[in-house]
Amino acid sequence: MDGAEADDRSATSGLRLALIILALVPALFAGLTYTYNDQIQPFWKDIARWYSLPVMAAELVVILIALASGATLRGGLQAIPNRLTIMLLALVVIAVGTAALVANAPLPAQIRTTAWIIHLAFGLAMADLVGRAYHLPITQQIWRWLALGFIIYFIALLAFIVNIPDREKFDWGRFFFGVLNIRQLGFYSGVGFAVAIGVALTSRDARWRWGMMLIAAALIWISFWTGTRSSLVGVGFALLLGIVLVDSLRSIKAWALIGTALVLGFALAFVHPPEDPTFTVYRLYDSTLPEGEDADMTSGRLEMWKGTATTILERPVFGHGESQFATDIPKISLGYNHPHNAFLQIAYQWGIVGALAFFALLFVAWWRVVGVARALPELGIPAFLVITSMFGMAMLEGSLYHTWPVMMMVTAIAIALGGSRTAQS
Repeated sequence: MDGAEADDRSATSGLRLALIILALVPALFAGLTYTYNDQIQPFWKDIARWYSLPVMAAELVVILIALASGATLRGGLQAIPNRLTIMLLALVVIAVGTAALVANAPLPAQIRTTAWIIHLAFGLAMADLVGRAYHLPITQQIWRWLALGFIIYFIALLAFIVNIPDREKFDWGRFFFGVLNIRQLGFYSGVGFAVAIGVALTSRDARWRWGMMLIAAALIWISFWTGTRSSLVGVGFALLLGIVLVDSLRSIKAWALIGTALVLGFALAFVHPPEDPTFTVYRLYDSTLPEGEDADMTSGRLEMWKGTATTILERPVFGHGESQFATDIPKISLGYNHPHNAFLQIAYQWGIVGALAFFALLFVAWWRVVGVARALPELGIPAFLVITSMFGMAMLEGSLYHTWPVMMMVTAIAIALGGSRTAQS
């Protein structure tokens, strides 16, 4: 066996193992942190759930696998122009500096800033690993592997729901299954739908096409079933932009698959709904519930956004530091960890300078993924849908705050750009 063949085998094995781990993360995270009674769960489980420690651990393991398979962080950086590398380094300095020197609550700032650095290293290592292996047969199945992982999560979620001991007393709002709030199930629902429908739209095999459409329906059911509007807005945003930007998403065949998945997911949401009317499909078109909790269609977001915008001006250049929102301005934050808007979130924590750098880098990466979706649909369309749906959701939720959705956005960028680098060379 010559050196090139050995490298190929190492890249294949490493990518396969990395994909298995990433596919299993949602189910493992939920399984390690679930409870039906938060009063008796161990302290470590609550900490693991709060900071998404199993997700961070999975990223670290994937980094080690990639490095052991021949990938390097420098290899991932090679795809980034020098001027953007400087911008990226400046953003890292701002994030670390504000966490160390500015944050009033240093521990959460340091933990979540560390998570961002892990995301960066993970993305660079994953991009180089995919780039090294993309010409091999395993890469034709990248998105299929991840989609099948969501089925495992879906089955685990159903088992959790069926076994709730007392549905009337269960805390549906906090929903202890890999989330801090039931609305965060929308992360798994939105990303899972994007991956599955992306595979369905690009598959040449009819069995995979319709099978993935059914998986997409099952996953978008979660959003309908819980009345999570933000994930549905994110998915809708991604699909509408897809029509504008990607030719292959404009066909009748494509929208037959998408429409069937959405209709099935919506219809199933009326079966066995949660006991709390605040978290059911009915909330999607009846926001004036008897309790009055969600009578405002924005659920209090407008007032929170106004207060956050004002507070940003107190430290406009470099911000207040990561994860300071809830503790710095409790009257404005209403106890939430982020302002439910990505632009305000990043500007609050890293200032206007940090926000400009962050969103410039994100836009450049996203626009390159758009190009991959046009040129290599099988590789790029699922990535485009994942990134765009989570960004759309971030305008109303915390998909750029919580660890798992950020990891999946980074994964999508790494797969699309790492794979396209080899495919187009």
